[in-house]
Amino acid sequence: MKLNLNDNLLDLRGIPQDKLLCEILADILATSSTDRPAQTMAWAYDLIKNGEIEISKDDKKFIIGLIINNQMFVDLAKAQLIDELEKLSD
Repeated sequence: MKLNLNDNLLDLRGIPQDKLLCEILADILATSSTDRPAQTMAWAYDLIKNGEIEISKDDKKFIIGLIINNQMFVDLAKAQLIDELEKLSD
């Protein structure tokens, strides 16, 4: 599945903000501590470079878990990232 996050974060009114969703997820991945550091860093680099990554169904669950457990970002950003992931067909 291709996860494309090359869209701006939206505020509560739907107004685009300066930060891109791909940058937010890249930050979450790069600052996480997982048992898959090479994979999370490769995803982070690809998100910054291309705005998208190729993931599997299991990767999708893994990334959603990282987003939920991350304390660095607010729920506004986390909810939009999770929504984009859940739109992907398995």
